[in-house]
Amino acid sequence: MRQPDFVPCLGYQHPDLNDDPQPDPFVAADFALTRRIAEVIERHYFGQPFSVKVSHEQGVVMIQIAPLMGSTNWWCVHIADLNTDPTMKAIVRACGDILERYNIPRCAYDREAFIAAAESVPLLAKVTGRGYVPA
Repeated sequence: MRQPDFVPCLGYQHPDLNDDPQPDPFVAADFALTRRIAEVIERHYFGQPFSVKVSHEQGVVMIQIAPLMGSTNWWCVHIADLNTDPTMKAIVRACGDILERYNIPRCAYDREAFIAAAESVPLLAKVTGRGYVPA
């Protein structure tokens, strides 16, 4: 059996980057919403390597595919919009739009389509790590 290309994981980084020992009052809410969003993404786009960051302090959910978008480009969805969207259609739409930008079908992970999308990212974007978002 072939090893999976991407292994899902859940992590947490304190927003103060360890320079302030104050407890984060949003950690439980961030974890709960991250888990719900991950379940929705896995149900609709199984195996796609999406990264999700939730920040109740900033009021946004940030989504990306790091191998394609780099570390600086994120798709943002406001948490206030999700409060009136129990099925999280905004998340499904955001993830689908990201996939379409890179000519990846809106479906479960397809290795060939992902490799083709990764090869279409310019070399300069790969070297600098700033990512690339096709127009």
